[in-house]
Amino acid sequence: MDYLRRSLGADKLTCKHRDLLASDGRKCAGERPRGPNDGYFFENLIWHLRSARQVDDALHLLMDFAWMQAKVDACGITPLVADYDWLAPRNEDARLVQEALRLSSYGLAMDRTQLAGQLLGHRPNAESAAIDSVRSLAVQSPRAGGSSGH
Repeated sequence: MDYLRRSLGADKLTCKHRDLLASDGRKCAGERPRGPNDGYFFENLIWHLRSARQVDDALHLLMDFAWMQAKVDACGITPLVADYDWLAPRNEDARLVQEALRLSSYGLAMDRTQLAGQLLGHRPNAESAAIDSVRSLAVQSPRAGGSSGH
């Protein structure tokens, strides 16, 4: 990456990240949770969004239950938790979701289908509008098992 930054310059490298994101967006018809499980897409999308300076898009994905479940299904819990590392210190909602994911990591490492229940169990109602949105989407998940949370 340092080589590319030196040879292209920061602005051109940002544009290259944006070009890649546009290409990926076409592959999944704009629905990133339905992106290709090709060993690259889920593992690197948040990094590309960050590198393209699309922080709002990255935050939106990190607060999207469908994205979280797709990433856990594709990569496991540890890479999902790591996606929050750069944003959590600056965004309280991201920090709270990351904390819930960390608390859930052992259970999710054993059974990836438990994400909805784990998030519902580790984040209370009325904590914030963003957390309530994540909880609402988790409740609607077919994997929620009818859980209504705590």
